[in-house]
Amino acid sequence: MDTFTYLGFKITNSMKVFDDQEMCTRANDLRKRANMLSSKFGRMDFDVKRYLFLSYLNSIYCMALWTQSKSKLLHKVKVAYNDCIRLLFRFPRGVSVTEFCLSNTILDFNAVRRKACYSLFRRVSLSDNLLVNKIKYNMFMNRDELLQTWFSILYTSTSSFVCVADFLNFTNL
Repeated sequence: MDTFTYLGFKITNSMKVFDDQEMCTRANDLRKRANMLSSKFGRMDFDVKRYLFLSYLNSIYCMALWTQSKSKLLHKVKVAYNDCIRLLFRFPRGVSVTEFCLSNTILDFNAVRRKACYSLFRRVSLSDNLLVNKIKYNMFMNRDELLQTWFSILYTSTSSFVCVADFLNFTNL
């Protein structure tokens, strides 16, 4: 199996092999960054911590490419994200992270994942590149696992038929 690293992401013929390692790596990276921020800026006021959190911990590299089949590992990344919030803002485990995020205009893990998937989905669906158009057409025709994951995250069952037409954008094929 051919494997190479591009921009810190391992790429193979079958991405399933390295999704597990990638999710564990990203969870560990989140914890490392949160520990660094907490040790250096733990005594700063809330607004500074919020800005640092949004800058360093709010985006998770290549998260939009993870599929639903890795739910245990996805949960591990979610727990790491929530632990980072608790560590940096110093609040106990009994407090709801989602409630804290909503009251302080910080995206919770599910919102970060939706935002990443939507961003990649829109860039792919609006692309005029011929190669990208062929790939997205093949993704749809083969009922690709990544495409199904995007639809399950972004759309309800009633609106998914509308977004399929947007995704394929047959006029570009």
